[in-house]
Amino acid sequence: MLCPSCQTPLVTMTRYDVEIDFCPRCRGVWLDRGELDKIIAHSVKHHEAEERENVQKVLASQPLQKGERRHIYPPRDVRQRFRLEQYFDF
Repeated sequence: MLCPSCQTPLVTMTRYDVEIDFCPRCRGVWLDRGELDKIIAHSVKHHEAEERENVQKVLASQPLQKGERRHIYPPRDVRQRFRLEQYFDF
């Protein structure tokens, strides 16, 4: 298939069971229907597991007192919304 922007043949890569078509010339990325949903679902699942681990580490180092409630936020340098760079690092 040709790139819609520059008419160069697209290269297909598979990442986490998602086929991503990209143009080596203009660096455009093209996804088929449903592939963006798969990427977002995988990213959210991975992100939630990592957040759980971070919370458990904080609670292990600073246990809650009886009746205490606490909001635990990861440090700014660790926070990320999604890890989409895992998909598009070509």
